[in-house]
Amino acid sequence: MRKKLVAVGVSLGLVMGVVGATSASALSLYEHDNYRGSVYSAWPSNYVGNAMNDRASSARSWGDAPTYWEDRDKNGRWLSVRGNIARFGHYRLNAWENWNDRISSFGYR
Repeated sequence: MRKKLVAVGVSLGLVMGVVGATSASALSLYEHDNYRGSVYSAWPSNYVGNAMNDRASSARSWGDAPTYWEDRDKNGRWLSVRGNIARFGHYRLNAWENWNDRISSFGYR
């Protein structure tokens, strides 16, 4: 009986950890549209790193609506969208530019 209770307690702890993680604000950036290619997963970041800088084409987010910045250290033009983005290319900066391959930092406003 004790082994079953320990197993249930461990399972419940794992479930609570997953629920807690998904209710916090986390994000994954993908190199290609529709969540394909290399992935960068993190909490808010002043810089996404050399491997993903200006390469994100889609994103999945959990929790609050993230804000994406064009430049590192949360500078430059920004985009704030709640939920997943299958194609950054669908979001326009102006008449001739879109958000595909432009993300350098992200966080929450």
